[in-house]
Amino acid sequence: MNCKNIGFTALLLATSVSSLAQEQTLVDTGWYIGGAIGHQSSELKDSATSKSTDASFGVFGGYNFQPWFGLEGSFYLGETDVDGSSSLRSAGFGVLSITPKFTLAINDAAALYVKAGLASIGYSEEYRSGSRYSRSNTESWSGAGTSLGIGAEYRIHNGVKIRLSYDQFRATLEDVDDYYADIDAELFQTSFGVYYQF
Repeated sequence: MNCKNIGFTALLLATSVSSLAQEQTLVDTGWYIGGAIGHQSSELKDSATSKSTDASFGVFGGYNFQPWFGLEGSFYLGETDVDGSSSLRSAGFGVLSITPKFTLAINDAAALYVKAGLASIGYSEEYRSGSRYSRSNTESWSGAGTSLGIGAEYRIHNGVKIRLSYDQFRATLEDVDDYYADIDAELFQTSFGVYYQF
């Protein structure tokens, strides 16, 4: 192979790498938004339901300032299992979190990430009529705490990505009416999500 062919090959390779890098940057930086469904387990101390598991769903989105760093917000809703309770009709939570997100690319399509930040948790219990556990039919608690998460992402087509994630939320929740004791809440969530990177 002569120098002319080597130079042409090198130029072609450099152009291809440059195009790939530009495409990767466009895909991995900027805004993204998506949704997720999952399975959550909770440990709620000093409440009528101490441990439970059930389904959850939510939305998330954020902005990647760099391919390796971004800021993500999420909102999840879920119901806890109260089948074993004679006093509770239903119980559920809502979690709003804001976290810096650090991503490690494995290749052009796959990546791992970790995130840690703040979470605001709301929890409510609806009691059966005439229950001695409540002054009214519903009691609510809320509080701020921490959010930790790890996960894996994979690009399936252009800006469309899927993710598997594990998140943990912790907070001490105070009764909204200052009537009942505080609740130490721990929520553990495994979820599957789909999102679009603009």
